[in-house]
Amino acid sequence: MTVRNLVPFGIFFALLASGANAALLDFTVPTGGYTTQSYSAVAGTDPSAAINASGQITSNAGFNNITLDVVGEDLDIVISAQSGNPYFDSGSGGMPAGVGICQNLTAAAQCDLSGSDGPTVGIGEYLAFRFFADDGNAISVHLGQFVLRNADNELFNGSIFVHTQFGEGIGGLPGGFDISVVDGIADFSNAPSSSSGSLLVSEFLLFDGHATEEFYIASATITTIVPVPAALWLFASGLIGLRCIKRR
Repeated sequence: MTVRNLVPFGIFFALLASGANAALLDFTVPTGGYTTQSYSAVAGTDPSAAINASGQITSNAGFNNITLDVVGEDLDIVISAQSGNPYFDSGSGGMPAGVGICQNLTAAAQCDLSGSDGPTVGIGEYLAFRFFADDGNAISVHLGQFVLRNADNELFNGSIFVHTQFGEGIGGLPGGFDISVVDGIADFSNAPSSSSGSLLVSEFLLFDGHATEEFYIASATITTIVPVPAALWLFASGLIGLRCIKRR
């Protein structure tokens, strides 16, 4: 085979080794797209009955924090909350819910509704997401479309506040912006900080900063970037170099 014939093959295999993998995460109980890798329970509660042998969350439960292992991806997601606990809710009346925040949990890690607090993200509460590779190193991912539902389990309409720099605090500081949610869709490809059609983050916060409606995150599309092995890039570059030498 001539150098001319080898060049396209080298480029093809180098490009084939790169790419982006999109994961659809379903936060409504029973959950899908990931398994529970680990969790920290709130003191005095036990959410273990809500997780089956496969690591799927199959009934409503709250956690101090929880680490999710995305199926088929080199990606773990740590979810925590401020002024409450991440709470996975199946919904009611045949309407799905998602992951929200509950301030008070029962011993069985159910949301204690005896007070005024419900299992949604409300004023003064935020959900925090951090992304890691399976080896524990922090990585960045592209955020796609998120589906949000309100406290009545209907599609959310309004705006939410997003913050992408934990160290800067929250609320109007660098790294924060509003995003509109129309018919339940928060499209991060339209976010002010986005590039190449999506928002690249290693961590972010979501909260209701406008006293509109409380919300759940029903589902989310998150894309990981698959790096190209250096050897393949060198192989392709070498073939291109040989082609240039031959032309001379």
